[in-house]
Amino acid sequence: MSNHLPNGCDPSFSGTQVSGSGFEVSFTERYKKWRRNRKAFRTILEGRRRRAREAKVRKSERGEKQKTPARKRGKPQPWHLVFIFFGLLILLSLGVAAAFFRPPPTPPKVDPVPVDPAPPVAMNLSMTARDALKKPTPDTLEVKRIQSEAEEAFRAKDFARAEEQLREILPFIRLRALGGFQIYVCLVLQGKSAEADVMAAKFPESAVSRNPAPLYIRAVKAIRNGNPENARTEIESARKAFPEISPLYDQVLRDAGIMPEDIP
Repeated sequence: MSNHLPNGCDPSFSGTQVSGSGFEVSFTERYKKWRRNRKAFRTILEGRRRRAREAKVRKSERGEKQKTPARKRGKPQPWHLVFIFFGLLILLSLGVAAAFFRPPPTPPKVDPVPVDPAPPVAMNLSMTARDALKKPTPDTLEVKRIQSEAEEAFRAKDFARAEEQLREILPFIRLRALGGFQIYVCLVLQGKSAEADVMAAKFPESAVSRNPAPLYIRAVKAIRNGNPENARTEIESARKAFPEISPLYDQVLRDAGIMPEDIP
C-alpha cells in the first residue's frame, strides 16, 4: 500500500512532519487530494475512451449507410477484348453496307391536283373545263347573267348564240346535265349531227339512274326520226323516274318548239 503513497507515506500516519525547510505538511491531506485527482483523471480518461468508442460506432454505422464505393478498374480481361473486337467488326460492316447499299432517293413530294367536286357525268359535260381553268372563275352574278341571256337566245331560236353562252357557263352552273341537254338540242336544231352525237355520248345509259337526260335525248332522236310514240314513251318514263326535275327538261323541248302536240 505504501508503494502508492506520495513520498512513501503510510496511510495510518496522521501526524505532521516537519521538513528540512521548516514547513508543516499534512500527509493525510496530500494523500486525499492525490486520490481525488486520480479519481477525476480516471473519470476523464474513461469519458474520453467512451466517447471515442461511441464515435467509432457512429462512423461505422454511417459507412454502412453510404454507397459502396466503385471498384477500381482492373486490367482488361480476355473476354473484354473479344467484345471489343466484335463491336468494331459490327460497326465496320454497318459502314460498308451504308456505303454500298444506299436506298434510292425519295422523289419530291408533289401536291395533288385539285379535283372538280362535280359528279362524273357533269365533268364529262364540261367541254370547256380546260379553257375555264385558264380563265378567272366568274362570280355568281356574272354566271346568272350569262345564263339568263342564253335562255332568252334559246327561246328566240338563236341556237348558235345560246350554245356558245351555255358552253361558257357550263362548268359553273349547278344543273350541268340540264345545260348539256340544252346544248345537245341546240346542236340538233343547227344540223350539227356529228357534234350532237358526241354530246349524246356523254350521257351513257348508266346515267339514267342519276338524271333524266339520257331519256330525253332518246325522245329527241325519236322526234327527229318521226316516231312520236317512242318519244312519248321516253318522256313518260322520265317523268315517272324524276318527277321533280323532268318539268325543266319539258320546258326545254317546248322552248325549242319540238315538243309533240299530243304530249301535255
